[in-house]
Amino acid sequence: MSNEVLLYGVGGVMAGNIFPLENNTTIIGRNSSKCSIIYPENTNGVSGIHCQVRAAYPYLEITDLGSTYGTFYENGVRMQKDTTYQLRNNEAFYIGEKKNRFIVKIR
Repeated sequence: MSNEVLLYGVGGVMAGNIFPLENNTTIIGRNSSKCSIIYPENTNGVSGIHCQVRAAYPYLEITDLGSTYGTFYENGVRMQKDTTYQLRNNEAFYIGEKKNRFIVKIR
C-alpha cells in the first residue's frame, strides 16, 4: 500500500480544495508555468514561486523558495528561506498571510 499526501486548503482562495502531491512534490505560488497550486496574480502575500512541498514519509518536507512575505508554521513561526522543514499528519502551514493556510494529511 502506498502512502498519499494531501494538502487541504482551509483559507483564502484555496479554501475547500484538496491537492494531492503529484509525483510526491509540488510548488505553490502565482507562476502558472512553474507551480502546481496556483494562486491568482493579485493574491497579496503569495510570491510567484513561493514554496515547495515534498512527501518524505512519514512526514512532509516544506521549503520556502525565497518568498517575499514568508512561509509559516501554523503557530506563526516563520521558516527560513531555502531551509527544509518537516510537517507531520494534521499539522498546518500558511503562506504570506494566515488566511492562506493548508493542513497536511498523510494516509
